[in-house]
Amino acid sequence: MAISHGAKLGQKKQEAIEALLLPGSVEDAARRVEVTPKKLHLWMKDDPVFAAVYRTAKGVEYRQAIASLATNRLSS
Repeated sequence: MAISHGAKLGQKKQEAIEALLLPGSVEDAARRVEVTPKKLHLWMKDDPVFAAVYRTAKGVEYRQAIASLATNRLSS
């Protein structure tokens, strides 16, 4: 998934957002990108750009999932 504002976030934070969108916990996401869970929680809480991009990415993923479900229901 391409993340907007990527230049403002940096590679590690972009990877963290992508990891957060995968199934699992914040701790799982932190392990995937090799940061501490504490650091990832801090980014989520104290970095407004990170938090905004993460919220947007979650919203996009949610809308895509709903659209997929609707499409599957119509084709059944």
